[in-house]
This record gives sequence, structure tokens and C-alpha cells, in this order.
Amino acid sequence: MDNHHVLFSVVDRSYTAVIKKEIHALAGKCAFKANEMAEIDIVVAELISNLLKYAVNGRLLVKTCIDAKEAGLEIIAIDDGPGIPDLSLAQVDGITTHKKSLGMGLGAIKRLTSVFQVFSKVGWGTIILVRKYVGSSNEVARKLKMTLGAVIVPKPGEQVCGDGLYTRLDHQGARIFMADGLGHGKEAALAAIQAITAFADNRDDNAINILRTLHQTSSVRKTRGLVGTVLLINLRSGIIKINGIGNISSRLIFRGVIRNFLSYNGIIGLNIPSSMNEQSFDVEKGQLLIMCSDGIRTRWDLSKLPGIAKHDPNIIAAAIYKDFCRNTDDASVLVVKIM
Repeated sequence: MDNHHVLFSVVDRSYTAVIKKEIHALAGKCAFKANEMAEIDIVVAELISNLLKYAVNGRLLVKTCIDAKEAGLEIIAIDDGPGIPDLSLAQVDGITTHKKSLGMGLGAIKRLTSVFQVFSKVGWGTIILVRKYVGSSNEVARKLKMTLGAVIVPKPGEQVCGDGLYTRLDHQGARIFMADGLGHGKEAALAAIQAITAFADNRDDNAINILRTLHQTSSVRKTRGLVGTVLLINLRSGIIKINGIGNISSRLIFRGVIRNFLSYNGIIGLNIPSSMNEQSFDVEKGQLLIMCSDGIRTRWDLSKLPGIAKHDPNIIAAAIYKDFCRNTDDASVLVVKIM
């Protein structure tokens, strides 16, 4: 199960010491060496400094990335500031628009991290994505024919998230399940966790059968219920299957054409339709698949952000979250790119 991001609001300099301490504690879960922890502290300090100097409504999304193959820390800096007119120039040491800055920020962040990407639009704001891996671990070496990213954030004020995501990728394809427990808080999180646990043990290649199995699982039926969507990508057969129950929105973008997938009404664990048909389509290089829980408004449009589709999926997910999060519920955005 993918863990959720921790949201830090960076709008007041008096809270920066607390933010740095909490992110340092998160990084401590990843078995970084002392010098790597020191580098993370520098990156966090530079990101916070940039948000306070230049940004409006700055925030950081932070999570650990730990699995059997690698461990690391991911940080996404988001703001509604003026944007960066020339990204290449902004990454050159000594270049700054602030009188009290040495202009070393973005360049230093890039040097000290394993993954560094920036998307910015004048008048819209900026998103900076960084990942720091333990030792020489690096996800780029996997060379898969697809990549995915997700932003999962609890409702403001909640410590646990009622949204959940399970992803398993390999050279043959991917098995993905997005879950949204009814409501929010611990009981919603329990519903999502139980369904995700059942999905992880399931090997069926029929999305409808999987949904029915989840619905009938006793541990799921003991919860308040959830909505969820199954996404199965088979690179060998060249087929993608997708089906959902409830109000998780799913969208395919390919060659400028948008296709929305309708979910069935119902609640997994309580009541689902007796008749459902599986939706499938061919795998095509360049496809972009995006799924959002109902904590995200549905009127987002990536065409208003030219060039963003070329970026890391987490940049895309963060952009949708930035502008369309309702802030009244848990919020999730999943982005899958077929390469």
C-alpha cells in the first residue's frame, strides 16, 4: 500500500524549525547515512527558504518511499506564486531575483538529490519534485515501459488517510487499486486498508471479478465500506482493463483526445450492482491515465499547463492537487504514463 503524503504549510517563518524537525524525523525512517541526512536537511532548508521568499500559499508534500528494492524520501514543493520565467537560468548558481539571496538554491537542491524536476508557469506558480534515495538506489534503472506517481493527502486536520492506493509494477504490466473509504478518519482508513489487503492477494485478470471478490471479503464487509477502481495493465497482451464502483473519476488522455470512464453506483462491502461489464482498451505509447478520488474537483484540464505531460507523473498529480483539491476530504490523484 502506498503511504500518503504529509502536508506542511509554509507561510510563516516562525514554524520553519518545526517543519524541518518533522521532515528530518520522516527521513530517519529510511536508514540514510549521516551525510545523506545532512544533505536532506540542506534541501529542505532551501525549499522552505524559496517558498518564503518568492511564493504565495507555499506548501510541502513529504513521504517516505520504501519497498523491497529501494528506500528514500520524496518532497514536492507547491506554490501559487509568480512562477519562474526562465527555469534554466534559475538553476545557475549566483542567479537570483532576491536581494538577500546568493542564488544557490535550485542548483544546490539539484546536486544533492537523486531526482529533481521543476514545472513552472508564469502567473500560475511552481512545483518542485525531489527524491533522495539511500546510497546508490535509483528508480531510473528499472527501465519499465510505464511510470506512475500519486499524491495522496489526508483531509486537513486528520492524521490518517481514508484514501488508499495499491500498485504493483513489473515488466509485464501493472495491477492498481485506488480505494476511498466512506467519510474520513480512522474508520475510512480501515475500510481502504482491508480492501487493499484483499486486492494484493488477488491474482484474477478480470476487473469485475476482482471488485466482486473485494465486496464479498468478510474483512471488508465488517467496515463502513468504500468506493474503488481497479486498473489492470497487461503489456504482453497489450490490453488495459478498468472498472470502478463509486465516485472515483478515471480519465484517459491520448493524442489530445480525452476519454472518461464511468464507474458503477454502489459501495464495496455494502451493495454493488448485480450486472457489470468490463471496460478495456489497447495499450498505446504516450497514453496518460489519471484517477482522482472525490476529494479532487473534476473540472481539471491539463491543456492549460503546456508541457506538463512531459514531466514526472508526480508533478502532474501535484498540479491537479494544487488547483483542484477540495480541502474538505481526503484527496488522491494517480497518474500513469505509458512510455
